[in-house]
Amino acid sequence: MDLPHKVIIRCLVYNHEPYLRDCLEGFVMQRTNFPFKAVVHDDCSTDGSAAIIREYAEKYPDIIEPVFAPENRYRKGTLEKEIELLTETPQNTYTAWCEGDDYWIDPLKLQKQVDYMDAHPECSLICTNADIEYKGHFLSKEELREMKWPHYSKSSLMSVAHVVQNGGWFIHSCTILYRSTLKSDFPQEARHYPVADYPLQIFAALKGNVYYLHEKTAVYRYCSVGSWTASASRCLPTEKDIKNWEKKIKMYEAMDSYSSYTYHSIFKKASRTHLTDKILDAPHLLEPVCKTMGYVFLSDYMPHSDVNNNSLWEKTKSFLLHIKWYPFGTQNLCVILNDLSVWKRLKLGWLCKMAKKRFRNASSM
Repeated sequence: MDLPHKVIIRCLVYNHEPYLRDCLEGFVMQRTNFPFKAVVHDDCSTDGSAAIIREYAEKYPDIIEPVFAPENRYRKGTLEKEIELLTETPQNTYTAWCEGDDYWIDPLKLQKQVDYMDAHPECSLICTNADIEYKGHFLSKEELREMKWPHYSKSSLMSVAHVVQNGGWFIHSCTILYRSTLKSDFPQEARHYPVADYPLQIFAALKGNVYYLHEKTAVYRYCSVGSWTASASRCLPTEKDIKNWEKKIKMYEAMDSYSSYTYHSIFKKASRTHLTDKILDAPHLLEPVCKTMGYVFLSDYMPHSDVNNNSLWEKTKSFLLHIKWYPFGTQNLCVILNDLSVWKRLKLGWLCKMAKKRFRNASSM
């Protein structure tokens, strides 16, 4: 009879052939005093990923458990539910993540994390430091500082604010390990967000402690071919991107509600920061983005009928358009900024201040 696995690794693979051997080698080199296995789920790849998985499953049958989807589950929207059933079971204590384009470099990664979690039952999730690879190049500390990549300088507990406000950039999914029962009451509304790791991190912080171990145990490949970060880094957002931005706002709202609004100011700030950045990056999609902003922010302060007022949308669009394209209408921008009555009424002074600061900086250049 097979012993229950204390840790199950969830590994999602889709067209990761160039990277997959590194990933699987990271699993089989782990040295632990407990049984573990890796559920490697190939989501109907069109390259040679499946053949590599079969090779490793035959060579390491006690560690690699292959799953081959007959059709792409991510496109159908069923992938996350299916992988949860395989990796978050009553039989395993912990679940670790590592997707097929990332890999582990420390043979004691799992052992270190499990030792900490066993000794700290109040801890929901543990993550570690990682090297970040971008286009075959490992980013230096100087490059990470220039990119304003969030970081800790030592092992420590992470606050709810830090987990929420760093947008999933700080905690790399290939480093996390969490209690398999963590998501038993995960908010249903938060499941619609297309990326699974960021909501998980927030939920873990709401349920218990999140601990950061300042040891490099993995390599996170940023913007690898076919990855979420690569698709999310396109210069021109699409209508689908806007829907995902809305889903992120809904996810924040669901987590805020779950916590009984204990961290309401943190979630509200995250919503504002997220959506403001997207608005400024997508001038060609201003109308639908402005409407998203309206439903998120304006509905807090105005009757519903006013939220749908077309003149309000026009003024919002004009205001935001000039923030982005100030060289082509600085005089109009001054007029709009000086007419603050509507913005004060909507309690959007933060947006005016941001616009004025951008305008002053541009004028001094």
